[in-house]
Parts: sequence; structure tokens; C-alpha cells
Amino acid sequence: MKKVYYFILLTIGWCSNSFAVQNCNNQTPSSTPTTQFIVNENRVVVDTHTALMWKRCPEGYTFSDNSTPMNTDDDACTENGIDPKLFSWQEALQKAVTVNNNGGFAAYTDWRVPNVKELSSIVEIQCAYPAINSFIFPGALTGMYWTSSTSASSGYNSWVTDFDLGVSTTQGKTVIQPLHLRLVRDFQ
Repeated sequence: MKKVYYFILLTIGWCSNSFAVQNCNNQTPSSTPTTQFIVNENRVVVDTHTALMWKRCPEGYTFSDNSTPMNTDDDACTENGIDPKLFSWQEALQKAVTVNNNGGFAAYTDWRVPNVKELSSIVEIQCAYPAINSFIFPGALTGMYWTSSTSASSGYNSWVTDFDLGVSTTQGKTVIQPLHLRLVRDFQ
């Protein structure tokens, strides 16, 4: 296991949380180049390859635009002090319903918990800690994020994506330690 872990780190390299120019392993082609996304002023981004719209911040955090357009070095996701930041699997599913029932976000009321394929689509394989494009998702948090996908081998488990190294694995739905949540919607 240690050899595999070591190989993964050598393959994907390390990534800083700075804007635009990430300190990543440039020998590996970017899986989420900045040009793949349309950054909207209403705190969302559209992935032009998947036709998915993402909230720029995980739930419990608010996007702070402290810069001029396309100069996001001062942009960040900060705790909003109101909403929970971590969720059980059932709470994650309910959070999407609550967001939509309370007027939605960015004028949309069809937000949902992403499935494992969708959430994995924003993993940046060049980077680690976080394994995400930090220009598009500034101040991105590392750690595990829930998906709506139930494991085929056990209905008691859900797929989660780890944004430390960008890998997906299964986690018990009744896990005691709650996880992060990033909502998504289909872009029409």
C-alpha cells in the first residue's frame, strides 16, 4: 500500500492553493483546465465539458469576490457562520432539498448532491491538497465530499470523493464523522 501511495504522489505532484498558476506536476495534462469553465458573477461556475453548474463553495461557506474579474487571487470561500459545514449522508441529501425549498441559489431551485462520476469530473489530477482547480474553486477545502451514489456492493455505503488526493472510495452512510458537500445542477 505504501508503494501505491508513493506512486500516486509522484504521479500527481503537489499543488499550492494559489490562483491561476498552480504548483502542480505539469508533466501530467490538466484534467480541469481553467478554459473548460465559465465563471459567472453569481458565485457559480459552468463546466463546458460536462454541462454541469457548480457552486464555487461547499455548503456552509460563502464565496467572497475580493478581486477584479478573472483575477481571483483574493477570492475565497469563508465560513458563513450560519449553516453547518459538515454533513451526514442523509443531511447532505436534505441540504439540497432545503436550499431549493428556501428559494434556491443564484436564481436556481434544482440543486442536488452530485453522483460520483459528476464529483470526480472536477478533480484536478495534476494536483493534491487540494486536488481541484484552485483558480475556479478558490480556497477549496481538502477532505472527503459526499456523493448521491450508493455503493453497488453495499446499500449501507455511499461513494465519496477525497479532494486531498483526488480519489473516490466508499464510506458508510451512517459514518460518525460528517463530510463536506458541494452542490451541482444540470446547466440548460
